[in-house]
Amino acid sequence: MGQKRGNAWGLQDMHGNVWEWCADWFQEDLGSETATDPKGTATGTKRVIRGGAMTSEARGCGSAMRIAATPDSRGNLLGFRPALTGEERTETGRGAAGAQGSRTADGKKTRSGDARKAGDKRMFSLPGGVKMAVRWCPAGRFVMGSPAGEAGRWDDEVQHEVTLTRGFWLVETEVTQGQWKALMNGETVADLARKGLRDDTEFDLRGEKQTLRAFWGLDRDADPMNRCGDLDDAVPVYNVSWGEAKAFCRRLTEKGRSEGWLPAGYSFRLPTEAEWEYACRAGTKRALPNGKDIRILGECNAPALDDIAWYGGNSSVGFEGKRAVDTSTWPDKQYPGGRAFARKVGLKAANDWGLRDMIGNVSEWCEDEFAEYPSGPVTDYCKSNSSTTLGVPRVLRGGSWSNGARCCRSASRSWAPAGYRDNNVGFRPVC
Repeated sequence: MGQKRGNAWGLQDMHGNVWEWCADWFQEDLGSETATDPKGTATGTKRVIRGGAMTSEARGCGSAMRIAATPDSRGNLLGFRPALTGEERTETGRGAAGAQGSRTADGKKTRSGDARKAGDKRMFSLPGGVKMAVRWCPAGRFVMGSPAGEAGRWDDEVQHEVTLTRGFWLVETEVTQGQWKALMNGETVADLARKGLRDDTEFDLRGEKQTLRAFWGLDRDADPMNRCGDLDDAVPVYNVSWGEAKAFCRRLTEKGRSEGWLPAGYSFRLPTEAEWEYACRAGTKRALPNGKDIRILGECNAPALDDIAWYGGNSSVGFEGKRAVDTSTWPDKQYPGGRAFARKVGLKAANDWGLRDMIGNVSEWCEDEFAEYPSGPVTDYCKSNSSTTLGVPRVLRGGSWSNGARCCRSASRSWAPAGYRDNNVGFRPVC
């Protein structure tokens, strides 16, 4: 199931695979009184089956096609799917991007009848059959930032209440190299690094104006693989700038609209910083998205991160890639020594909403311009503008495989110029 594209409401395999039982007695005259009788009290000899099967000819797989079988029939072409009905009914059938979820993260009920719940999953296909999964994050209210006593806290993590009035779908993992190549005409992380080597823009990096190649300590014509690990489709895409991440989102939107699986009015973009932290926390209130506190024993030593994140303390554990970074000089490593780089997505535990690698692996671009937090409660807040200037500081979240422990908390925030790229920076879109 689920290998073919869903319809506009997210339903898959409505045509083909197996015929599906319906409640109705089959009647040749659809206007007769007994044509539709789900309770089965009418007289009749056969029940309706719909949708066609794996052996059906083309005409058998039309939306209007109907045939019948006796209720005791069974075989390898007969299946079914249930429908849930009751006093509360959904307002629309908008599927993957329809009405808000049934409950918010703080337990408040939204409009009646929408059965979606936090963490619900949808899948869609990119060119070449490459899959991408999204998870539902319901509308809700949460406290953004960290309390004064949290280990590793930065001063700019001032707590404030945020209300998100609309739910959203967030990609389950960081965008992978395979997904990037599928949508961006085969472009690799090495191609992205080459752009950085040849970019003459001077950014404010480590307190001085310099090009990316100077920051990396490389020449303009250096091998871009010096900034890459192994080229692996299951590893996050990195070396991607903020503007390129937004271009991926635009192209994904265009694809969804042209193929009919993205409803009108919906689009992909980068998450706001508030949406990112809300989704990362998934209803939790402690330092980590699994609901645990963090104890930092050293710069790269926080055992509580082991289950959920690849970070500077453990990214060398079990690493078998041919291209990697020597970590023997990294301070206070939880697991000393070894070689490390970004890891395949989805190897660490998900949060309560099914989202993976929100912490560690690669840092993730957000929509916002980096700025101090608001002083009071806000609703649907995003500190952003339409500027495409490469030097504008944009928010990065989540920490990475090369970051220390304090950078790998739900509330930790960082930034880089919009034109920045590096081998520990990636992204995930929101719909």
